[in-house]
Amino acid sequence: MKQQLTAVFTKEFFAYFSNFTAYFIIIIYAGLTLITTFYFGRFFNMDNAGLTSFFSYQPEILSIIIPGICMHLWSDEYRLGTIEFLLTQPVEYKVLILGKYFASCTFVLLLALSTVFLPLITSFYGSLNISTVISGYIGLIFVIMSFCALSNLISMLSTRPVISFLAAFILIRLLMMLNLEGWQDYGFTQNYYNIISGRLALSSIMYFILMTLLSLWAEQAVISNKKTL
Repeated sequence: MKQQLTAVFTKEFFAYFSNFTAYFIIIIYAGLTLITTFYFGRFFNMDNAGLTSFFSYQPEILSIIIPGICMHLWSDEYRLGTIEFLLTQPVEYKVLILGKYFASCTFVLLLALSTVFLPLITSFYGSLNISTVISGYIGLIFVIMSFCALSNLISMLSTRPVISFLAAFILIRLLMMLNLEGWQDYGFTQNYYNIISGRLALSSIMYFILMTLLSLWAEQAVISNKKTL
């Protein structure tokens, strides 16, 4: 199983670099991050000891970037007609799901890793709250995990990459804006800000973990159903 998982992960991860997709995404992510952090986030005009200007806008950026990264993972299997062949191979469904999921997560995590220059700039420019910055990156990792799981699920449900991108984007944006009356403290925004502000509450952590696990479970259910059709 480990070898099969590694094979699926390697194939999907390096597929991003087989054309200009990865480099295009890297440029877009870097551009949006710099604009939101330094211009909209007023990086030099506010207290950024915890990199608030950076972390506050990351979910907005990732709601665009991650659906674009994940839209081909399953949709291309339908478009190229390889889904039937894939499902008949002696590979467990969870291996296929996790291989594709880990590939997309790893790519986005590398994008997040490229932002480590921001804490360096902040420490040079002023004071830096290291514990809050660490909490911020932990929150960012949870967002990446959950958004990738949701986008992978949508890709499995769509036969067209563009439709997959739009559907995943809309779903994530609705999730981010969802604040039911009386339930504001349990929504995405509140849980994310709890973590990036240094309050690593178990309820906030479980929110993202459950979202991720439910999405992966739904993928398993969908792919099992496709096999029986």
